[in-house]
Amino acid sequence: MEYAVQLAELNDSKISLLNTYEVPLVAPGNIFTSREQTMQLTRERFSEAIWKKLDDLVEQYPSPVFSQTHYVKEGNAVNEILKLSRQNEVDLIVMGTKGESGHATPFLGSVTADVLRRATCPVLAIPEAAIFNGVNQITYATDLTHDETHLFQRLVNFAKTYDSSITFLHISPQGQGEVTHEESLQAFMQSSDYGKLAFLKIEAKDTIEGLNHYIDQHNIQLLAMTTRTKSLFEMLFHQSATRKMIFHTHIPLLAFSQEAHSKVFI
Repeated sequence: MEYAVQLAELNDSKISLLNTYEVPLVAPGNIFTSREQTMQLTRERFSEAIWKKLDDLVEQYPSPVFSQTHYVKEGNAVNEILKLSRQNEVDLIVMGTKGESGHATPFLGSVTADVLRRATCPVLAIPEAAIFNGVNQITYATDLTHDETHLFQRLVNFAKTYDSSITFLHISPQGQGEVTHEESLQAFMQSSDYGKLAFLKIEAKDTIEGLNHYIDQHNIQLLAMTTRTKSLFEMLFHQSATRKMIFHTHIPLLAFSQEAHSKVFI
């Protein structure tokens, strides 16, 4: 939460909090209470407890970035997050990450991973250990197998807000031939009116090793990529790959869907 608040304060964004819950099936309390009545009572208790937690959070982080509208929704967490983000045309979804043992994406956790893949607006996943030190340097990791020009522009728009430098990073596994869309990236950089863009191509035994080495040697404050199906994103956050990653414990991930969309939800 602290990271999100400080990020929002840099550009006077407004944060709306969202918490979802699901009411478990319960047996009637007694012979005089129907199942529906018991469920309704349970629902009211859940909602009341969550609203109190949201109020406590706002009090814990006194800041003008919090909007006057927050949400408590009953239902599947992923579905409710996506539905509300589309209804409100939010600019960014912000989620904390702790991960879940046994899931295919232990860094992200199942809810965050599903939201990242399905959201039509950018999603910022913030690891529990992340510390906000500004957003001076953003690295966009790309395999350059598809034309991502429209995503590059969305990233530039984000970077302008925080006066961030962007490094477009392509890690080429040894023996791999020329990538398909390097020229489109170079053309975008030449035509862009934003002067803080750089392109770096690294050759490594494999993508994970190369990304680990780059992160270890540079002060990256934000890692960005697209969530395109079967993309670099899918490979990096497969369970076997995540175990090898060093960034996932402390560097936030900004994920862009291929679908363009354009308030912040946490």
